[in-house]
Amino acid sequence: MGVVRHHWVGDDKIIEAVEQTGSVIGASKALGVSREALRHRIRSRALEEEIEAARLRHKGVIHEGADRASIYSTEPDEWTTDLREFVKRRGLDPDDWVILRTRLNEWGTDEEPMTQIRVDLAPKALEALMPARAEGWKPPKKLPSLPKREGELVAFFGDQHCPHHDVDLHAAACQWLRVNKPNRGILIGDMLDFDSISRHRYNPEWSRSMQECIDTAYGVLKDYKEASPATQWQLLSGNHEARLRNAVIDSLLNMYGLRRAKVDDEQIGESVLSISHLLRLDELEIEWVNPNGDYEHAQIRVGENLAARHGWIATQKSGTTALKTLEHLGHSVVVGHSHRMSEVFLTKHDIDGNTETLTGVECGTMAKIKQGLGYSVAPDWQAGFATATLFDDGKFNIDLAKFINGNLMWRDQRIVVEDVGTGT
Repeated sequence: MGVVRHHWVGDDKIIEAVEQTGSVIGASKALGVSREALRHRIRSRALEEEIEAARLRHKGVIHEGADRASIYSTEPDEWTTDLREFVKRRGLDPDDWVILRTRLNEWGTDEEPMTQIRVDLAPKALEALMPARAEGWKPPKKLPSLPKREGELVAFFGDQHCPHHDVDLHAAACQWLRVNKPNRGILIGDMLDFDSISRHRYNPEWSRSMQECIDTAYGVLKDYKEASPATQWQLLSGNHEARLRNAVIDSLLNMYGLRRAKVDDEQIGESVLSISHLLRLDELEIEWVNPNGDYEHAQIRVGENLAARHGWIATQKSGTTALKTLEHLGHSVVVGHSHRMSEVFLTKHDIDGNTETLTGVECGTMAKIKQGLGYSVAPDWQAGFATATLFDDGKFNIDLAKFINGNLMWRDQRIVVEDVGTGT
């Protein structure tokens, strides 16, 4: 008896047949081969994962990486179903997933309208988030002294969007810290990206796991501390850090504020699903400025006449965000959020004609600008950071540290990345 040989179609046709029929059995019938032969073909071509994804797509399930999935239906009868039952009908265990959002998509024409319900899901990975993996940081036994200078030097670093931070700018900034040793450092927010729990559509080319965001951000903070151990750091929440808080409230409300067991007279600890805990800020001796609510309310009083916020306004063109924030707050302020760099001024007159000039600063971004973090086309962003020199009488002076073509320029200093190296 001769050997029966199949003239196999391409792998994409096999996957397409499974997606159309919903099973290997159905695909074997559609392709005119035995189920045993098709299963052998799938194993020999290592197609198991792609076949399972195709089977789920037939059921209306789209897996979008490790941190996201979506289920959908165009059958109105299913829309009135309990969402847990809807998830279960798609072959997923509702206890393994949290519902991020539900949306109704409509398209087509008046004659042939089309409607679809889509439910975006995330695995209950928030419960498994771990603090940054690291050997830990220990301050030197004797902190180096800060340089003598007129006034107090404060650095404003922000919008790193780890792990999408600019490694060249990071290397230059660490060298700047080693040389200038500021008295204080204010991390203006959006240190972490957390795109996998955002409200925006999943972008597989740019998306990173929450754990990678946490681990990378810890490494960046540790580098800052090692570059200038005597600098006192504070971290503000930005809208990207707020994604963690929002995800817990929306999907794991009973775990909001959950802490380790309190022992005897021990102080109440921080929440295990908080930025401060996950970034090991206590070990790094970095103060977390808790907004006690939404991130927009968090503010640091930098000096008598200057404050710092992450910012909640983002408008086009350098300077406009700073000016609008100045007009809203009525006092001098340094902000991030816009990814732009500027220093603007607003002069106010009181009833007697006396004047007061306010200063608004946008401190740029320390993230990669090329390709706009995967969502902005050719963005009008500027790389760098800002500093303020605070004088004893409450006055201050702003300097911008601009990072252009591998050169960090601040006052009369220039740090060239080629001379420093990125460590990568």
